[in-house]
Amino acid sequence: MQDPAPTLIDPIPPFAPRLRPAAGRLLLDGQPWFLRAAEFHYFRIDRALWEPGLARLAALGFNAVSTYVPWIWHEPEPGRYDFTGAGDPRRDLLGFTAGCRAAGLPLIVRPGPFIYAEYQGFGIPRWLKTAIPQALMRDRAGRPVAGPFWEAYSLGHPAYRAAVAGWYHQVATACAGLWNDPILAWQLDNETGLLYANGLGHWDWNPDTVQRFRAWLAREYGAVDRLNAAWGAHYPDFAAVAPPRVPFRRGLTQDYQRFLEAWIDDYLGWLRGVAVAAGVPVPFSHNDSANFIPPINPARKIATGVADLPGYDLYVKMTGHTPATDYPWGSACAAAYFRAVTPPALPLLCWELGAGWLDPRARTGDAALANSLLGSLAQGLQGFSLYIAHNGVEADGHRYTY
Repeated sequence: MQDPAPTLIDPIPPFAPRLRPAAGRLLLDGQPWFLRAAEFHYFRIDRALWEPGLARLAALGFNAVSTYVPWIWHEPEPGRYDFTGAGDPRRDLLGFTAGCRAAGLPLIVRPGPFIYAEYQGFGIPRWLKTAIPQALMRDRAGRPVAGPFWEAYSLGHPAYRAAVAGWYHQVATACAGLWNDPILAWQLDNETGLLYANGLGHWDWNPDTVQRFRAWLAREYGAVDRLNAAWGAHYPDFAAVAPPRVPFRRGLTQDYQRFLEAWIDDYLGWLRGVAVAAGVPVPFSHNDSANFIPPINPARKIATGVADLPGYDLYVKMTGHTPATDYPWGSACAAAYFRAVTPPALPLLCWELGAGWLDPRARTGDAALANSLLGSLAQGLQGFSLYIAHNGVEADGHRYTY
């Protein structure tokens, strides 16, 4: 008689994340957990206010904290990183995480590289434009795409990706030993694609992006004759195709938007790979603005599964006008849309629940915030992060107040 076949036992994983999605809910340590997070920008708040601020949030019933980790703040000069507050007490990321742990508040870190947050460079160092000018996004005249306090970069450019990979590795190294306690999740970028919304016809003519567009078209159509038949065009080859400009042509414009969506998805997938290679073992989150301006396509991002915890941002305000809300249907539509495109196994999450607006001319009330929260709860919300929960002051003294 033969001995019975040995029972195969899965090895115990070297790291088990405390936070994970299951059956449409969040589980923390295996138990259902409704996330009530508060956005706390340590880099905008005096170091002496961290401890009392975190304690007050815990006393108010928040059970987690979320924060950006601005690249521009922690690498003020090329190659000089500060996560301990050596140059400024508000750079002490390790001290802040220790404060979260002491307050019993798990932490979601959001290292960008694009954070928006009305912050210098949108979180990306301003010195990067001179370090890798070839990676800057370009308009149709070849000029860099930029604003008074920010620059835009071509997401696929090798020089930009190399710089971002360096940043991710630095943050991951700084956070070593903090996984699960207090860091529960890591955000992959922030509202990826928002910066390029309403930019059709203006950018991106960076040669790297144009080449990627042409290569994408070749993969989609196989032969230029098929592209010409679909577009009603007469291109001699794929190398003759350029991004759309006014007056827009339907085929080119629609396919360029589809390319941008794929370009963004490829970038997010690459970011995830970099984070994993850097040793990040916790779940990855991602958020999209609820106004869905192309090339923002939350449905596509969620379908790709690039983020373990996808979600949306919902604000009652989008302008400085005085009415309490100028996004009147957002509180109902945003949650309903995300519920419709989120697989049943994933929880519905609002990663930024706007608690006001940054423009002092605006007027918002508690009722507007409550309406957004209740509208999301009605769709099955399983967690939110209040943005922001503690006002701050920028390094130059300018107040950041919601």
